[in-house]
Amino acid sequence: MKHGIVLAQFEKLELPIDNLEFIEADDLRAELEEANLEQDHPIWMMDDESKGVTDKQIKEAERKLGVKLPALYVELLKSQDGGYIQYEAFPTDFPTSWAEDHINVNELYGIRTETNILDSPAIIKEWDLPENIILISGDGHTWIALDYREYSENPPVILIDEDVAGVQTLAANFEDFINGLTVDEPMDWVDYILYEASLLDETTKLAIAAEVRNGRTN
Repeated sequence: MKHGIVLAQFEKLELPIDNLEFIEADDLRAELEEANLEQDHPIWMMDDESKGVTDKQIKEAERKLGVKLPALYVELLKSQDGGYIQYEAFPTDFPTSWAEDHINVNELYGIRTETNILDSPAIIKEWDLPENIILISGDGHTWIALDYREYSENPPVILIDEDVAGVQTLAANFEDFINGLTVDEPMDWVDYILYEASLLDETTKLAIAAEVRNGRTN
């Protein structure tokens, strides 16, 4: 996490912390909890540098891909344009190259992310994947995709596991897929901010404190 995420929370919530470099962890926790800290959408591991996309960008992506994206996916992309999520897996009733009973899922593609849904046609060609799918996550040997082969909208979500499972349906639609994601331990958002803040060196902490002070005086 870049220090901008910590800064963004202080600015967004107007936390009364002008001396971050001297704040104790318990005091910071109290301030964050009192401010009812929340990320933009509970699925995302917030990335301050990944803003949500606009309706215009959504429509342009749909035009280029020739599909209508699921409503929930659109909602998620409007809050943050892809990135890591607060989940680790989707359970399966068949073995995969990852495990006997689940597949790893820790990110979703956006529209402008380094690898994004607009890359689907090129990746499909490179890896000889099925046509008429939109890739939403994957690493080169396993892919998760929206399957438009027999649907014009609200498609099922499939797994393409080249080594073990082959092509398998994970969920009847994107909403069911999101609702089925699991994690070993639920993420405590305050703990996440505190942990990442603890990794900052003193110079960065001083810089954040200065930016907070400057932002509140401008």
